[in-house]
Amino acid sequence: MNVTWSKENKDWNKFSKGHRCKIEIIPNNDAPLCKCGCGRTTEWGCGKWNTYIKYHHLGKFENLEKNTERRLIKRKTILEIEEIIKNVIDKENPKKPFTDEDIVRLLMQKGIKKTERTIRTYREEINIQSFTKRRLIK
Repeated sequence: MNVTWSKENKDWNKFSKGHRCKIEIIPNNDAPLCKCGCGRTTEWGCGKWNTYIKYHHLGKFENLEKNTERRLIKRKTILEIEEIIKNVIDKENPKKPFTDEDIVRLLMQKGIKKTERTIRTYREEINIQSFTKRRLIK
């Protein structure tokens, strides 16, 4: 932030343009770490060290280990659902293959609630064609 020379006061302005805080020299000591636990250092602002990095106080980066663990559990669940879809399609009648809606119903019987759109996405990830194309091929 740059301060400017005030012709009226014949002195340097105490505030930079558009900023409410006095311009101060940043201390030489090390910056404290962000309180969210991300391990990054905070910045100097308004005459003191910030306690959080911008937006970290919202908790998005809190408990990084838990978030990583949740992502791994979610990925494991997705892989399990994809395996179930693959098994269902392998055992289907070639003349009348299952639609995504049929697969949703079968998963609901097993206690898994997913939408047709999600099932379609999982099916496409494991390179299984739609029921109309499977019916034509078999």
